[in-house]
Amino acid sequence: MARLASAAPSRSERCWRAVGAILLVSSLNLALASGARAGLGGAVASVERDGTLLKATSHAVTPMASYQLHEMTTPDGVRVREYVSQAGTVFGVAWDGLVKPDLSVLLGQHYGDFSAALAARRTSNHKVFTMASNGIVVSIVKLPRGFRGSASVASLLPSGMSARDVR
Repeated sequence: MARLASAAPSRSERCWRAVGAILLVSSLNLALASGARAGLGGAVASVERDGTLLKATSHAVTPMASYQLHEMTTPDGVRVREYVSQAGTVFGVAWDGLVKPDLSVLLGQHYGDFSAALAARRTSNHKVFTMASNGIVVSIVKLPRGFRGSASVASLLPSGMSARDVR
């Protein structure tokens, strides 16, 4: 029986197709990630996008003396708070709930610093993570029934506020 020329791709064709697929997926991930990284350090408009990406079911804004507090709740019951300065920049985020929210959304452009610090940590304590690097302060605590965390950019904090005030 004669073999058809288009019956099965050769090994090199399969390899090139796999390389093409990997490049396509990588390009799509990069494009999506760059569009989704507006949280911490981003403009006030990013708060609404963060809510959409987190599928928040409620959103409330509370004006404070030197900032606005945007609070939202995700379908998982996670309460997320984003702190926006009078200049319209997100200087802090905080969350608490049974699960961690998508930190790539909340930390935005600072997610890479967070990931690197998390990967490099040398402690055996899996319940507390704290980092202060490149102007960002992140603290995450694993509670008996969930997580609590906060992050802030020191250079964006309004005068009179510290990273401890973002909670």
